[in-house]
Parts: sequence; C-alpha cells; structure tokens
Amino acid sequence: MKQTMKAVVVRDKNDVAVRNDIPMPQIGEYEALVKMYSCGFCNGTDFHVIDGSLTKEEGLGAYPTILGHEGCGDIVVVGAKVRYLHMGDRLIHPVNRPCGDYSMTYGNMCEYALVPDHLAMLEDGWSKDQLPFNGNTIIGVEPNFVKIPKHIDPIDGGVLLSLCECLGAVKDFGIGEGASVLVYGCGPMGLASMYIMRALGVKRIVAVDSIDSRLATAKNEVGVDQTINFERTAVSAALAGEKFDFTYDAVGAVSIIEESSHYLRQGGKVCALGVLGAGRDLLNMHKLQNNTSVHIHSQPYKRFGFMTELVALIEAGKINPKNFYSHVLPMEDVHQAMELVKNKQCLKVILKIAD
Repeated sequence: MKQTMKAVVVRDKNDVAVRNDIPMPQIGEYEALVKMYSCGFCNGTDFHVIDGSLTKEEGLGAYPTILGHEGCGDIVVVGAKVRYLHMGDRLIHPVNRPCGDYSMTYGNMCEYALVPDHLAMLEDGWSKDQLPFNGNTIIGVEPNFVKIPKHIDPIDGGVLLSLCECLGAVKDFGIGEGASVLVYGCGPMGLASMYIMRALGVKRIVAVDSIDSRLATAKNEVGVDQTINFERTAVSAALAGEKFDFTYDAVGAVSIIEESSHYLRQGGKVCALGVLGAGRDLLNMHKLQNNTSVHIHSQPYKRFGFMTELVALIEAGKINPKNFYSHVLPMEDVHQAMELVKNKQCLKVILKIAD
C-alpha cells in the first residue's frame, strides 16, 4: 500500500491547500483502515477551522491541520485483534491521528482514516481512560463513529452527520407533534431541521431567511406554512403578533436568540442549534423576553444515537439525503466549494474523495 495520501489541509489561518504528501495513517492491532469516499463541507464549522475562530477546546488542532468532519467511507483493512469491525463496513465520521507534521481537526477530507475497536479493547482489559480517540465521548454513551447500511450512497453519506445532528437537536429540544416553530435560517441545517419537524408532526412552521431560492425550497420542498424574507419585510410585521411554541436558530447568531424570544408565547423556548463562534457568543439576558427558556445545543451531543432512527426515516421515504446538498465536487476543487458557500450559491457541497 502506498505511503502517502491526498488531503485538504489548513496550513495557517485562511490558507487552504490540497496536498498529496500526507503520511498514510498506520493502523494498530485494534484498528481498521477506512477508505474515504466523500466528505461534506460544513458551512459553519469548517470555516471556523479555516479562520481560526474554532477554539482548541472545541477541537481545533494546531496548524497545519487536516480539515473535515462529515466523512463517509468503507473499511478496507482490519487489525489483527479487531473483532467488532468488518471489511466493507460503511462508516460515518471515522477518526485520525496526527500524520507527520499535520494535526487532525477531525481529519475526514483525506483518502484514508481509521477507527478503533473499543469493544474488543475493553474485553481485552483496557480501561475506558486508555481508549484512543475517546475525547468527550465515553464508550456506551456516544461512539466516535457510526455504521450505516451499505445500500446508502456514499455520496449521500457526506450529509448524514448533519442530518443526525438536526434530528437529535429537534428531539432534544422537545419539538414534536402539534407544535408551532419559527425557524431562522434555510441553509442545509435549517432545511434539514424543518424536514425533520414535518416528519415528526410539527403543526406550523414559519421560515425566515434573506435568500429567495432557499425560502422557495422551504416552501415548495419542505412545505412550510409561511416564509419571510427579512431584507424586504420586518419579521415583526410579517408575523402580525403571532406567537410560537418554539423559535429555532439554525444560523448561530446571538442577535437571533435575543430577537426571536419576543415571538414566543409565555413559557416558550428559544432553541439554538447554530454554533456560536468564539467572540460572537455574548448573550444579553436583558434583551430576552421574560418567562422564556433558552436551550443551547452546540454540537456534538449524542448525535450518533439517532442514526438508526434517521436511517428508518430515509428507508421509509420521509427523508431523502439528496435534498440536502446541491453540489458534488472533487476534493481538489475545495476552493470552489469555499467560494460557493461564502457567496451562498449552494445549499451544501459534498467533496468527492474517491470513486
């Protein structure tokens, strides 16, 4: 097997390149090698890695670092003591260790990654504290990766992590049958959340954005009840006094949390899915409506526990992963992907790593 691989690297703040001299990950006896097929470009976190606004505590590796956390690939090699991972298993969000001079900020935008067989390690006497790639996820509570059925297109796999995060957030917020929700943001996470709300029986959804094409998708594809382009019409005027059970920030802006609280019924909940960037996360409690709750759901949090339910929704035809991305580009075109996202000319971009 070759000794080097291609990867998308952030060499320094705002300096992104595709390199082909990255040392291949070398698996240990309890690990399996994963050939990557796709990786979604995250409209939020990936740019936070690129511009340096992601903090070390949130997972930012030292520059230069390998980018990407929405990867999908298949196991192609297993270590001698691996028992619960198998050749051909299709996985979401495999992991990686530092390769040569490159750290890993998740490290999925590369040709190969790896996964550990934690269950085999525990059976053989390892303690939980000794497990590699454990981070904040303790075995039995949340794994670092998750298996999906082989019939799911690996290109579609590049959006499943986002869909899992949205499903988990909607359910953790307590949004369900009969509720009314005001959603800010019709990007991939906002649209996915609204699809999921509809699948779970939410009664009324109003979507707020400034891009007509995204609002049209929310109206025509998701079937939301009302759309508001806030650049043309003030949200307060469009709502005309209507109050909601929940408001939902899928953008990641303190101003949305503060503003949207005033469109809640008394006792309602502001739900913040969007990740608030460092330095843009100071919430002024005096700007919130009285007698409302704020529920912050910065990822990751128990996302993979919802994969079985997500797959069931896909197999039942209630969720189609292809509805949540608009472009598929080769990994070498990562700069084009970045421009599409920056200029809001796409819904979501999937980087194709291998056939």
